[in-house]
Amino acid sequence: MNITAESIKNILVVSMGGIGNMVMLTPAIDMLSRRFTVARIHFLLSRNGSREVIDCAPSTGTVIEIEKKMLSLLRVIGTIRKLNPDIIFSATGTNPFNCGCIGLLSGARVRAGESFGAGRFLYNVKALFSRHSHEITANVSIARLLCGGCDVPPPRVWSGVSDAGVASTFINAVTGHSAWIGMHPGSGPFMAYKRWPAERFIELGRRIKASFPELRIILFGGAQERSLSDAAASSIGGETVSAAGRLSICQTYEVLKKCPLLICNDSGVMHLAAAAGSQVVALFGPTRECVSGPWGSGHRIIRAGECRACYHGRPVKCDESISGSNLPVKCMDAISVETVHACVCEEIVKAGIVCSGSPAVNQ
Repeated sequence: MNITAESIKNILVVSMGGIGNMVMLTPAIDMLSRRFTVARIHFLLSRNGSREVIDCAPSTGTVIEIEKKMLSLLRVIGTIRKLNPDIIFSATGTNPFNCGCIGLLSGARVRAGESFGAGRFLYNVKALFSRHSHEITANVSIARLLCGGCDVPPPRVWSGVSDAGVASTFINAVTGHSAWIGMHPGSGPFMAYKRWPAERFIELGRRIKASFPELRIILFGGAQERSLSDAAASSIGGETVSAAGRLSICQTYEVLKKCPLLICNDSGVMHLAAAAGSQVVALFGPTRECVSGPWGSGHRIIRAGECRACYHGRPVKCDESISGSNLPVKCMDAISVETVHACVCEEIVKAGIVCSGSPAVNQ
């Protein structure tokens, strides 16, 4: 199919994922904006805050937010047709039947996505599908079919000058110019199965403070994780601060640019941190790090359990209950505080975040 840059005026990107999925989509979005310089890039997204990642991008046009239901999709077809899209870009993980129908009903001449399920018949520009490809790689593979073999930009968030100012003021206020690291004990509001127990994050925080008394800890998260983060910060003590629900996504991204190390679950904050250039220590259970791990080199992945990586697009719960834990999965329960603490101490010393630790750390 002959696609010239000058002939493309409107592109509709469809993604029903969360904040982390949107961050992993940004390299492909960047490729589209660089190739089709006169085009406006519109978005059809779930109403979950992910729009903040791309709201301030220069090429962003209309952003339509919906619930994850086909009925909701049908309601917005009229709005989509008014956008007169030349290209429908279906991000990896998006329902190929829903997105394929949107493409047909919108009148777009190019319907791009993965050759998976109904996408094999409803898309006319199709990338090979693999369950083992990283999400960034999968999105870029679709974009390459439209943009050619251009360089792949890194993931990012389009934040503004005011966001950087808020971040700088926040860091100065809560750290007092002391060395600090970050934690994120949460995950998506409907993905508790990706969480390490909060009590273990608390114990980890206490051990880090004992090993590095001068080090401060900032806890991150969204508004729905504020109570979790506040309680954990209070229990860790030692001037630990909870930022959950107090910063926007763009402001969080700017704060994470100054964060030398983040300890977290597989979450949107993890992807914000990796995109911001922070070193990440991520705890993985049901999800696969080859698909949704932090992008870039040098990050540390901690995992345990023989039956892990069982997530395939649906909520996960183990058949057997876990004694003494409120977790629905055994693989997250199998990660010990000792293992994570040893890894974190190694990274703190290696990165020179503080000059020295307790005798136990230096041995």
